[in-house]
Amino acid sequence: MRDDSRYDNSKEQDDEDEDENAAYRQPPEEGGTPVDYHTQINKKGIAFFLDPKMKNRDVHIFINNDFVVTVKVGSSGSFKINKKNTIGKMVVDAINMKENVEIRG
Repeated sequence: MRDDSRYDNSKEQDDEDEDENAAYRQPPEEGGTPVDYHTQINKKGIAFFLDPKMKNRDVHIFINNDFVVTVKVGSSGSFKINKKNTIGKMVVDAINMKENVEIRG
């Protein structure tokens, strides 16, 4: 008889993954100060251009004061979000509907 007990930890693993993902989606403890930016929406995504002083730093995106995601600003002071993923769709919709999209760093 085969011992399948070593394969029986799938439920435990799923619970651990959910806990890790929940921690990943938590808003930052300190929201940071608002950062000026401008955007450019193209075929593939949204490019955010920030002050060059923000390069290589983590910034947080909020839509109507609701935390969405934390991103790393590149060495040029910009970052991109793909329009086809869930977060990209949320951000594009918010921009198009003139909602309050805020970047805090």
